[in-house]
Amino acid sequence: MKTKDCFLQKKLPLKILLTFYFLVSILPVFSQAEKSRQPHIQQISSVAFYDDYFFTGSDDGCLIKWDTSTIGEHFQVSDLGIKQIAINPNGYEIAIYETDGFAVHRISVWNWKTKTRKFAKRFSDSINFLSYTKNGSYLMAGTTSVDGLLFLNVQNGTPLSVIQESTGIVSNALSGTTKLVTYDKQGFLKYYSLSEGTKTEQFRCEPNLNDTKFVYRNGRYLVGTKNNSIYIVDSTSGITKNIILSDNPIILKSDDNEFYYIENDSENFCI
Repeated sequence: MKTKDCFLQKKLPLKILLTFYFLVSILPVFSQAEKSRQPHIQQISSVAFYDDYFFTGSDDGCLIKWDTSTIGEHFQVSDLGIKQIAINPNGYEIAIYETDGFAVHRISVWNWKTKTRKFAKRFSDSINFLSYTKNGSYLMAGTTSVDGLLFLNVQNGTPLSVIQESTGIVSNALSGTTKLVTYDKQGFLKYYSLSEGTKTEQFRCEPNLNDTKFVYRNGRYLVGTKNNSIYIVDSTSGITKNIILSDNPIILKSDDNEFYYIENDSENFCI
């Protein structure tokens, strides 16, 4: 299915070799930060953007902060793979989901400027996504348990009661100041009132999308991947607006007019 683009999508001509060096056991402080152009030693599994810099996380347990100088600041934070990254709207706290893919599922929050860990919390189930609410009041974590979406206290990780009903397993969520929208792989976009904690409406949409992101001006569109394609879905109606063919894509970010993604060509990644 092809329709006229609602906004632009870009694949920038930049090659990233996914190699980096060592692993250390997790500590409540970063290992000594190192600046270099050296990338990860294992595959990049998560990316998060903030203003003029972004973080990459990898199965090597390393976070790298990149800026326009192309020199990365490396932080070895875990002996586990880093599968999710979320940056607090304050800009200096970063939440990560670390896992061995089997028994250990941990969310930790770090102050990357002071290089200290704020808290760490273990879960019995895997985490689908991490995201802060718009004003940074809560850290949202999508679990694969019946509890579904969790809202965590940003000071200590304690779960809080915000939505009064179970959301079920969700793949992504976006918070505004008064509303929340979620996507689940059964193919539903659901809207909730944050003040009332109740569901207000829902739409049928494309099911089984992976690597989903709400993009473009307060999340007007949901983008996700399936079958070597990128789907662009109108989040206000659930209608698929465009499908872009792409080889193993990973969605990165968007601004007012464009979104960006990584494409895997089996040897390197193109952004």
